[in-house]
Amino acid sequence: MLPLILVSLGLCNQSDTYLSLNKINHERSWKKSEIIPFLKRIAFERLQFSSLFSNETFIRILINSKPKPISGCSQGPGQTCPLSQFINYVHKRYIKYQNFSQICPNNNQSNHFTFLN
Repeated sequence: MLPLILVSLGLCNQSDTYLSLNKINHERSWKKSEIIPFLKRIAFERLQFSSLFSNETFIRILINSKPKPISGCSQGPGQTCPLSQFINYVHKRYIKYQNFSQICPNNNQSNHFTFLN
């Protein structure tokens, strides 16, 4: 389930580069050993930052306890994503990929992903 969430949110997307057939790219985003160890964890942190002038909410994603910036949405403190931008980001990805179950049917699992709603 973790790889599905990561791919759905675009956290390991490197579609602008190709994998080499004869050498390992150690700078690639998708490293199976880091993403799927024996104990896999993904955490969504909701962080509230208050100051004299503003009171803002941000989202930070942790994969196996390491922060993972969201591409195009990391303008907050410590590369966090403002909550309103995160909601828009998730909604756009939901609209883009909502027909996944029709394109790639799988009769063994549910075809409804509630974490994108």
